[in-house]
Parts: sequence; C-alpha cells; structure tokens
Amino acid sequence: MAKERKNPQNIKRPPQLGDLAPPKAKPNKPASHKRKLSPLPEIKTPSTPYDRNRAAPPPAGRQSNNRGYSPQSRRRPLPVTGERLGRGIKTPKRQERAGPKKRAMSPGLKRGLNIGITVVIIGTLITMVALRLFGNNAFAVFVDARHVGYIPMNSETTSASFHSEVVANIEDNHQTEVIASQLVTVEPARWVSGRNITERANMVSRLGIYIDYQIRVRAIYVNNQLEVLVRSEACIADIERRITAEWINENTVDSYFATDWRIETLVVDHDYAGILSPLEAIAVLDRSEIEIFPYIVQDGDSLWGLAPRFGTTVENIANLNNITTDARLNIGQTLYIRTRRPLLSVITIDEFASYYPIEMPVETIYTNEREESTTYVVQEGFPGERRNVQRITHLNGVVTRTEQLESEVIHEPITHIIEVGTRPVVLERR
Repeated sequence: MAKERKNPQNIKRPPQLGDLAPPKAKPNKPASHKRKLSPLPEIKTPSTPYDRNRAAPPPAGRQSNNRGYSPQSRRRPLPVTGERLGRGIKTPKRQERAGPKKRAMSPGLKRGLNIGITVVIIGTLITMVALRLFGNNAFAVFVDARHVGYIPMNSETTSASFHSEVVANIEDNHQTEVIASQLVTVEPARWVSGRNITERANMVSRLGIYIDYQIRVRAIYVNNQLEVLVRSEACIADIERRITAEWINENTVDSYFATDWRIETLVVDHDYAGILSPLEAIAVLDRSEIEIFPYIVQDGDSLWGLAPRFGTTVENIANLNNITTDARLNIGQTLYIRTRRPLLSVITIDEFASYYPIEMPVETIYTNEREESTTYVVQEGFPGERRNVQRITHLNGVVTRTEQLESEVIHEPITHIIEVGTRPVVLERR
C-alpha cells in the first residue's frame, strides 16, 4: 500500500452517497393525522483525509483559501457537510401553527344570499332596459350637428323656441340685433346622468361662446365721413341728449344738429373692435375745430356785441383785423372772426315770455265846487301789464335770430281820476 499522506490542515472529507444508509421501507399502515419525521441518519466520516474530488494540497509557496484547495483548481468543490443531503433523505416540512377553524355558512343563509343577489341584478337590468326604451330624461343640445351638452327635459321646449331664447339672450348682452349663422337644435336623450345635465339658464348663456353670429350696428356719418359705430338707436339717442345738454336751458323747446349728420345700419362680426360705447362716441363727436369766417357789419353792431355772439373776445377780433378795441365799425365793413366751432353744431330754439308794465293814465277834473288848491281822488288808478312771447334761435349758444310770436295785454290800466278845485277862498271880516 502506498503510504498515506499526512493532512497538515486536518480537513474532513464531505460525506459521499455511498456512505449513506439505504432508506427504510414504509410500513403498510394508515397514515396518522400528523406524520412523524424520522431522525436523520448518522453520517460517517471516513479516515481518508483527501479523495479524488478534493484538490491536491497546495505546494509550498502558494496561497490557499480556507477550504484547503488552490484557487487555480478547475474542479468544483463538493458542498460541505450539512449543505446538501442525498436523495434518500427528505427535508422535513414546516409545521404550520394551528389556528381557529372558520365557521361554515349554513345552506339556508347561502341560498337566501344567492336569491337576493339574483333579484338585484335582474331588477337593475330591467330598470336599464326600461330607461333605455322609455326613459327620456333630458334634451341633447346641438349647434349645427355638434353636440354641446344636455338640458333638463321640458314638454314645451322645441328647437325653434330654444334657438329664439339663445338669440334673445345674446341680443340682451349686446343691446342690438343679432344674426345667427348657426342653428341651435334640441333632441330627446335617454339615460343621461344627472351630472351631465346643465341648467337651462347656464346653457343659454354658454351658447354665446359656441355659435357664430353677427350684429347690426349704427354708423354715424358727419359731413359724409364715417366717425363712429354704435350698437343701437338707444345709443344714438343717448349721444344726442348728452351733446345738446350743453346748450339746452329751461326755455328750450327744440334742439337739433346743424351739421350734416346721418345714420346708416351696418352688419359686422360680434367681436369687431371698432364698436364704441356712448361715452366713447361722445368723446369723438364732441371735439371742436378752429374756424375763421368773414362777417359783414350791420346796423347796430359793435365789437362788444359781436364777441359774446360768436363765442370769442373783443381782443381776438381786434388783433385779427388790426384794429383797436374801441374802433368804430362802419355798416358794410368786413370783419374776420375766429371762433372754436364744434364738430357737431347744435341749434337750440328758446321761447320765453317778457312782461312789461303799461303806464297808468291820469285824468284831472277841475271843478268850481271845491276851493282852490284842493284835490280829491275820484278813482284810484293802477298800471297795466303786457306779455310778449319771443322765439330766439341759437347756434352753439350764439343768438342768430329773434322773432316776436305774440303780444297781449294781461291787465288793462285803470285811469287815475282826481278833482282839483278852482273856487277862490273868501276871507271873512271880523
């Protein structure tokens, strides 16, 4: 026999398959509720320190790992003891901890639960079918075949009435007439969730965003030139009232624009930016322009009378005509007057009454029946009163014409009658 080599590191050999004891035969007896595990067989370790599965001890000068074989060895080492068992040994199963047993449902309770679930499912299906066939609970709203939402069901609602309601709401917002280029229709809808139904008023106001439309506006031309665009006749009336209010007083009976002013109707897009509000239009139309015009002097004219008449000052007229402020005017002389004339000249007609007193007549009666220098009032007299009505025409506050409409005596004067004595006074002798 070859001499056994010593094992300097005293490494034990792992167990081999041939060293294991064969499994015992199972007895033919009924399995118990709990299976008893057999103890692990005893593993015998041979005395041979190395075998063919182990690598040779490392030569001197080489490093080896803690398992006693060289890292350069190509053989895969066998597992150490306890790392893997043979085929004949079965790993014991993990025993689960016994818990409380679940109580089984009684057959009657299970049958009742099944019947209840079946009834609920069948009722739901019947309800869905009934609503699908007969449950019209909303109107679907369309704008030119494009669905935009739902509104609550109403027996009086038709496509024509709902379209008119939408157009009327837009006209109220724009304060003018609206021409809708899209048609709004409604159709019955079934099985619509309440979360998807919109209130009628909210849908009417929201449709102003979905539909396309145009609006009718009023164009104001001054001297054949377009000045502003406003929305309606009400805006024009407001403009006239605000501009003429500067020249109107308590005696004014009529007012109108002297400038060429006309109104035309145009159709524009609803979002056109050139449409102005009444206040914005007034700011454009109420501007003034400087004008210099010739004037022929008439009888009775003076610089002090012409200046307030044309809304200027005496100094401005004198400087423009190279004359002094106290110059005398000649009939037929031409004066140039500079004044600020508004774009829209306003003519106002005023009518007012003037009251003038009528002198009281006095009648004196001389009588011999009374002594000389003696007077007696026979009748107390009173003055009368006359009422004259005049019509005065103004152009931008300047008088251009005056006419007498009527003149009437309201109270006739009463003659004051007195008696004056002419009889001489006779002195009595003592």
